Amino acid sequence: MREMGWVPSVVTFSSVITACVKQWNMVEAIRIKDGMVSCGYPVNLVAATSLMKGYCVQGNLESALGLFSIIIEDGLTTDRVTYAILIEYCSKNGNMEKAYELYTQMKDMDIFPDVYIVNYLIRGFLKYWSFQSVSNFLNEAVECGVANVFSYNNILSWLFGKGKVSEACSLWDKMMCKGVVPNKWQDTWLLQNREYGACTQCICGDA
Repeated sequence: MREMGWVPSVVTFSSVITACVKQWNMVEAIRIKDGMVSCGYPVNLVAATSLMKGYCVQGNLESALGLFSIIIEDGLTTDRVTYAILIEYCSKNGNMEKAYELYTQMKDMDIFPDVYIVNYLIRGFLKYWSFQSVSNFLNEAVECGVANVFSYNNILSWLFGKGKVSEACSLWDKMMCKGVVPNKWQDTWLLQNREYGACTQCICGDA
């Protein structure tokens, strides 16, 4: 098409890149991106975010973060979607320092995190960091009004799985004080684990 004198628009390039990524064809997506640049267009946020998502899904987090650094250096303004993708995959891959750095960066840019971002971080902290770091982060998320019942579910599940029944019950009480309404699954689960915890403590006490 370019040989015939027709140059695709930025929107067309971005749409094709996004379509290639959705088809898991990163080789073609990168080729189209290179063609976009050779036509004198800068890589816009739509194309860059699509490529970052593709890299992350492939397990190539390093390339995704590298592309993110490039667009920041080029002065491109990022949005919540871009941060959400990177925070999700940093958290899944255990790179919690980078995940939290991105979270802090987006807040400094007045990009308000949503509950999905908060829950990505909570799950990552629980898997790779200490419970205290999760507790501190939850308090921060609650103060910002972002945490929801699923945020608490993630932590309660982890606590019960570790046998930390008293900590789980304490968190439940805090959740109720904050006015967070539990779901039916959570109610049933807590009652079962309260009973189990009480029985375990009695057995240990009688031993």
